[in-house]
Amino acid sequence: MSRGDTGMGNSIAIDRDNNPMISYFDTSSLKFAHSVDGKWKFEIIDRFDPLDKWGWRTFRSTTVLDRKGNPHIGYQCPLGLKHAWWDGHQWRTQVILAPAGTTFDGAMAIDDKDNLYFSYTDPVQHSLMLAIGRYSGEHQTARTGSSPESKKQP
Repeated sequence: MSRGDTGMGNSIAIDRDNNPMISYFDTSSLKFAHSVDGKWKFEIIDRFDPLDKWGWRTFRSTTVLDRKGNPHIGYQCPLGLKHAWWDGHQWRTQVILAPAGTTFDGAMAIDDKDNLYFSYTDPVQHSLMLAIGRYSGEHQTARTGSSPESKKQP
């Protein structure tokens, strides 16, 4: 891997102490960088097959912070549309939507009650979809489809 293969699909969030937190890809993983005591700490959040056949330009990450200041990262990789979050002790991940051989063009937001909103393009219907998740400590749930909490736009 060359140095030009890192930092792709990045997103930045600023914590309560004005420290940057950055999620980004290299060719085979989602990574997270943040400042700890004035020094950068780098972590690997998720590993997957190299992006060569996919092309990194198709993947993006979105970083948001919950009420406790813990990061949540919404991202797409060869494993599908995923959500990673720091639970205060370790990184956890979950698949929001299985891969469909195409990009989802996703973005994530969080409200003041730690409800997660993940918008994406449905690869089959070619419609804008919204997955809504409720953060509840160690377990994360997400709903998609036509429930009252899910919305889609043509």
